[in-house]
This record gives sequence, structure tokens and C-alpha cells, in this order.
Amino acid sequence: MKSTTRFLLLMYLLNGSIDPLLAQWSQTNGLSGRKVNEIITFGANLFAGTDGGVFRSTDNGANWIQVNTGLTDTTIVALAVLDTIIFAGDAASGVFRSNDNGTNWSEVNSGLTDTFISDLLVVGSTLFAGTGDGGKMFRSQNYGTTWAQITNGLSFYDGTVLVSSAGNIYLADDECVIFLSTNNGSNWTQISTGITGTFISKLIISGANFFAGSNRGVFLSTNNGSSWTQVSSGLTDTTINDLVASGTDLFAATNGGVFHSSNNGASWTDVSTGLTDLSVRSLLVSGTELLAGTEIGGIFRESLSALPVELVSFTVSSTLLNAELKWKTATEVNNYGFVVEKRTTPVSPLLQGGDVSGGWSKAGFVEGNGTINTPKNYSFFDKYLSTGKYSYRLKQIDRDGKFVYSQEVEVTISEPPKEFVLMQNYPNPFNPSTVISYQIPANSHVSLKVYDALGREAALLVNEVKEAGSYSATFEASKFSSGMYFYTLTAGSFTATKKQLLMK
Repeated sequence: MKSTTRFLLLMYLLNGSIDPLLAQWSQTNGLSGRKVNEIITFGANLFAGTDGGVFRSTDNGANWIQVNTGLTDTTIVALAVLDTIIFAGDAASGVFRSNDNGTNWSEVNSGLTDTFISDLLVVGSTLFAGTGDGGKMFRSQNYGTTWAQITNGLSFYDGTVLVSSAGNIYLADDECVIFLSTNNGSNWTQISTGITGTFISKLIISGANFFAGSNRGVFLSTNNGSSWTQVSSGLTDTTINDLVASGTDLFAATNGGVFHSSNNGASWTDVSTGLTDLSVRSLLVSGTELLAGTEIGGIFRESLSALPVELVSFTVSSTLLNAELKWKTATEVNNYGFVVEKRTTPVSPLLQGGDVSGGWSKAGFVEGNGTINTPKNYSFFDKYLSTGKYSYRLKQIDRDGKFVYSQEVEVTISEPPKEFVLMQNYPNPFNPSTVISYQIPANSHVSLKVYDALGREAALLVNEVKEAGSYSATFEASKFSSGMYFYTLTAGSFTATKKQLLMK
């Protein structure tokens, strides 16, 4: 299993007093006049959920095009990604699904008794939908095909907000109450009523800190949500519409512009210069830019300053009972090195006794390259692990002692498969792509080929030696015609063939 997270580490410059937003905001093309409720990253593209449907950008937000084919209602308030599928939550018509990068959409509401969607959340292979008309919670474990309502322990009203961390799921309701589930949403426990206001608009977790935005400002919890402290000094508008974190930097979207904090919310600075619409609904950090979706002005973007350590990729993969971490920096200034930290997942915050370490422990240290302006690759092996799920993060340390945490990546360590298995592709039928998974119990030369109905080779997906483990490959069939196709796995003396159907 492999998980990849792309992010930018934002560090203090000099004594930490320089704000990272140095340039003015500029308005992007294609969304003027639209209310932008959410912005997400999906592969190499960005997607925006608006009052005019879904928009897609292929150039990091500079330009946007509408992709609404199949949407029966275009008031999109939530977006989420699960594997190769993107989901859109509508304010009246439920959930829609796209298997082709947003080009076409289909309604997936079977079992949804409330189609007023307020938020979507992906945890592992499970999709959750919170609704705002009567306050219900639904769960789908088959990519939205069917939904089941989950209510055990919940007593909430409109305005569901969702977030997850280390396998735990948090839910906020319209009464400023937060609930926790440690078993994938089956049961819920109320953990806090200490946030003031009439509603919670956003929950985010950044390192050991838990932030909540309400219509009374920003609140901070350092004990996993058990108690909260208001951290709104400098906010001239306390109606929080969105919060995002990047490293040690926190950004708040309000009805009066965008604000920035570099000290966990203790103080805030207005960074709205250039915004012609100050009613900001949504935020996204994408690479070296911050994007802001507004009430009527579409999306604006702002370049973040060049920073001492720019981490452009971070991956973790499993090989037998080992985890291999790889990361790459674009530039470094006074970089002492990286502490690799790990924890097993899931871990229940309620069982940690308020331990702000969150169960993290040191796995090792990798020395940095000091000051360098060329890309550098790093790696670290965590060996002889027990089976289970592990989360990893990097603690990047400057030579002057300052440090910042990366975002987390997760990997599953499992025993080698006991036998060769070729699984049925998913989805099937498909258009335009599908995933083929397989398992091999011993190191083998693996060949995975796709054939058309006449037995002609259509694609070679895998042709290399692989270690024992579980793998998957994507068959991209956008250039192929509809019809039946076959795929064959050859690994050592093992051979298996299955059918798949491409329907355009």
C-alpha cells in the first residue's frame, strides 16, 4: 500500500516575524460571480464546488472550466476524493460521483433519506456524508453505491462538519458540540461543549493541535478536543468560514477577508490586500500558493514566499514487514535534519490522558544538507514492524533549533500473502479507467497484460520483478473502444485471466 502527500513546509524567516504572504491576491479566470464553497486537489488538477456546479483547473487555479455533465442540481457545497473517484455533495440533491476526472457525473443516493448534504469525508475506503436538514449521518462502504444511516450516540442538529485523524472521526453540530467515533462511525461519544457561538463551521487537526472555527472566532484544543481556548486576537471578523493549516502556519477565511497566524492562533494578521471580495468562503494551500474562494468573486490566489525548506514530496510504501519513506526537498537553508516520527493507528485520543504527543515516537533521524538550492532526495527504512497501520511524519529542524512538522502519510504493514490471487477489477463495468489488484506470496517476475476480445494485446500494465506483497495497477482505457477485455496475470508459474467490460 502506498500513500503520497504533497505539501510545502512553511517556516519562520529570520526571527519569525515576517509574514509569509508577500504579494497581493490576484483573481483567477472563469469563476467571476460564483460563490465558491470548497476547493480540493485531485491528482494534478484542482476542483471547486460552487453555486454553479463543479469547476476544474488544470493549471493550479489560474483558469477554471465548468464540468457539470450529469449534475441535476448545481449547488455544490462539498467535495471529496476516494481512490480514483471524485464525489460532490449538493445542498438539495444528495451525492454525485465522477469516475472520469469530473467530465461526467452520476447520482448515488440509494439509502440517503436526507439529500441536503453539508459535508463529505473519506476515511480509508469509507465515505461519510453529513446532512443539514434534520442532521443525519450516513456511511457508504462501496463508493457511494449504497448508504446506511448511522446514529448510535448522536444527538445533533443541522450543520454537520467532519474531520478525521489517525482513524478517529470527529463531528461538529449546529449546537457547537463535538462527537468522536473510534470505530468508523458505528458509535459516537460527545467530547466537548466548550466552544461558543451558534454553529461550528470547520474542524482541522494540525500536529498536536485541534482547531475549530465558529461564528465567534477560532478555538484551540491541545488535549484532543476535551477542552477549548479561544484564540482570536487580531481577528477583526470572527465569523469563521474555513480554516487551513500548512506547517506551523494557520489561515482563516472570514466574512472580512483572510487572516494568518504563525503562533497557533495566539495572534492574527489580516492578509487580504488585493481581495476585491472580502467574504471568503473556502481556502486551499496548493504547492506554493494559497487559494481563496469567495462569495461572488470566484477564486483568488496568492503566492507564498520562498521559504528556507521546501519539501515537495513525501511517500511511504511497505515491503514485507518494512516501511520505506522517501522525501524530496527543492531548496534548503540552515537545515539541520529530519526526525522521523511514527505512531500506530488507529489511536483513541480519549485513551491518551491528554497526551499532546498524540502517540508519536521517534523512529530515527536523517541529516539535512544545510544550505543548498538544488533538489535533494532522502530516504529512511523502518524495519521489522508488526502487522498493522502506521502513520509517519517528519519533524524538520533548523540549525537554530526551530522546527516544523510535515503532514502525515500512512501505510499498512501486513504478512505476505499465502497464495497467488488475481482480483476482479474495480469498477466493472468502467469508463475510462479501472484498477486491477493482485497478490503474490513470493518474489516473482510479474507480467500483467490486457487483451481485446480478439486476443490482441491492448496494454502492458506490469513487467518487472516484484517482492511478495499486494499490488494494484490502473488500466487507462480512454483511447479504447467499448467492449469486453481480458487481463492476464503471470507470476512465476502462476497464470490467471479475468474479464472486464469497458462501457462508454
